Parts: sequence; structure tokens; C-alpha cells
Amino acid sequence: MKFSIVIPAYNAANCLSETLDSISAQTYKDYEALVIDGASTDGTRKILKDYEKKFDGRLRWISEKDSGVYDAMNKGIDVARGDWIYFLGSDDVLYSSDVLEKVSNEIEESNPDVIYGNVKWGNTGKIYDGKFSALKLIQENICHQSIFFKKSLFDKFGKYDTKYKVLSDHVFNMQWFNDESVRRKYVDLIIAKYNIDGQSSRSNVPDKEFTKDRDKLIEKYFPKEYANLIGQPEQNEKIQLLERELEVMKASKFWKLRNFYTQLKSFLSFKNHS
Repeated sequence: MKFSIVIPAYNAANCLSETLDSISAQTYKDYEALVIDGASTDGTRKILKDYEKKFDGRLRWISEKDSGVYDAMNKGIDVARGDWIYFLGSDDVLYSSDVLEKVSNEIEESNPDVIYGNVKWGNTGKIYDGKFSALKLIQENICHQSIFFKKSLFDKFGKYDTKYKVLSDHVFNMQWFNDESVRRKYVDLIIAKYNIDGQSSRSNVPDKEFTKDRDKLIEKYFPKEYANLIGQPEQNEKIQLLERELEVMKASKFWKLRNFYTQLKSFLSFKNHS
């Protein structure tokens, strides 16, 4: 399987080399690095030219104006040749040299549509943020530097909505996480070291459109029980109990057969209409 590692960049000359080094050091070599540069005015393009030989054909890049990080990520999706897409900030690094190898082994073992792990939060020592539930996803986001997507997922749900300048990935995560046909897997593995002080950190920047639409998004993508109970902290314990019971149910043979039947029905319906 081939990974497409998409790196949005802009004036990243002071950090991009470290990011690229963390990729070229990977023991798993079936990947491509795609740098989507927003027409940088520093030495970013020179670094990319210097690194082309080091990557032996596995580095591709474009440099042109864009309308923000999600526009760059969408461009990366469009040109990606891999089976799997992963987004890494131009000032983030893969955590260890065997990350891609470990993720590929997990994919081979369970054939998910999405696989996610953790990130190390800069130099704070904090690991973010374990396995998610629907309730947890309402309250916080899965860091995109911890997620690998099967490329076909973007055919199913579309690309990132550039209306949301900071939290479009949160909106996309709401979509796939709550779709029963999507096979997802959490692995207790640190995928990347996330730079909380640099270009890729947007945690303290408000997304006015997301804030305005938040309740509607929850209503649209989550079961109605969540929309009704959110904002009522005393009900969170009940939701957590229900989620634990649901996890037990999903592990049963009955649920797996039911899920297989649902996917088969969906596939046959698609075939009949194509």
C-alpha cells in the first residue's frame, strides 16, 4: 500500500527540512511526500529543490497561491497517488522512523477505512488524546496529524469545506466518525510530534463560522440524543455508559454480521444504480 503524505506549507524555510528528514528516515518506503506550497517568498522552494534527489522521486511539490491550509490540503488530495492520505504540518515531524511501517502493519491486519493514533504535544510531554467516542468528538477534535485516511473516503464525503478556516478537519471528522459504514481503528501509537507554537498550531485561533454552525453540525452528523443532551453536563455520564455498551455490542458476532449485511446492501444498491 502507498501512503501520500500531504504537507501544506508557506514560508516554512526555518522548519521544513526537519519535517522532510523525518519522512525520508522512514523504514517503510512505499510513500510519496507532497508539499503544497502557497507561493512562499522565503527559501522554501530552494529547500524543496535540494531535497528532490534525497527522496529519489518520492517528493513532489507545487508552489502557487492558495486560500488557506484546507485549500492546500484539498489540492494534495487531488494530486495524491497513494491508497492512503496523511496530512503533516510543515513544522511537525513523524515521531519515529518506523511510524509508517507500524501503521501499514495495523492496516494489513484489520483493513480499516480510517486509522488514528496520538500526537505528542510539542515539548510539553503531553500525549493527545487517546481513543475517541462520539461524545468526546463533540467536545474536542482528533488531531489530523494522527489520522490516516483511505483515499476513497474523500470520494464518499467530499473534501474539506474551506468555509471553515480553522476547524474544517473537525467537521470532516464528525462526518466519517458517525457513519456506520466507515471502518475505523484506534491504535495506541504516537504518530507525530505536533508543533504547538508554529504554523500548524491553530488551537487558539477562533473559527467564527464553526462557532456559528456548531449546533447545526452536531444536529446534522450526530444521533439526535447527542444534540438534545449537549450542554447538559449532568447527562454526559449517561451518554458515556451508552457508548460503552455500544462498544461491547459492536464487538459481538451479531453486530459484525449486521455491519457486513449493511455494507453489502449498500454496494448492491450502488451497482444497480450505476
